[in-house]
Amino acid sequence: MFELGFGWSRVTVAEVEGEQHRRVSLAEWLGLALVFGVPATTFLTPENGTVSLTERLDGVDADHISLILNVGTIDTTDEVASLLARRHDVAARVERAEREIMDRQLAKAELEALTTSLDKQITELSALKKTKKALSKGAAGAPGGSPPARPRKRGARA
Repeated sequence: MFELGFGWSRVTVAEVEGEQHRRVSLAEWLGLALVFGVPATTFLTPENGTVSLTERLDGVDADHISLILNVGTIDTTDEVASLLARRHDVAARVERAEREIMDRQLAKAELEALTTSLDKQITELSALKKTKKALSKGAAGAPGGSPPARPRKRGARA
């Protein structure tokens, strides 16, 4: 059932088969028929020959159900297989789209982290540049730095 696109697990199977009598959707019912390779009506005819669909239909004769379900000339097996294949295809496309979205979100997060890192590096370089500038101004009067300013002559105007 999982391969047909239904989210079935062992728990689901136990619920369907067990005393809890989990309801099965029409699509799941047809999927089960496809999985087991039997007509869908097989699941409506238990060994005792009666069907329990709802409280209002308790004890309906299995032959009556078969009569109701077999009316018409449509080959439902091919239609069910086609619908299940389309459902599986759609589920696969949804999964691919979800993966693409996750990949894009991951790429966005990586780009944001890179941007943050680059901003931090720019801030650090700017601080280093200011420090270098301050050091070069302070080193101008120190030995090995720029030559000291010449003393002024007497009487010279400033």
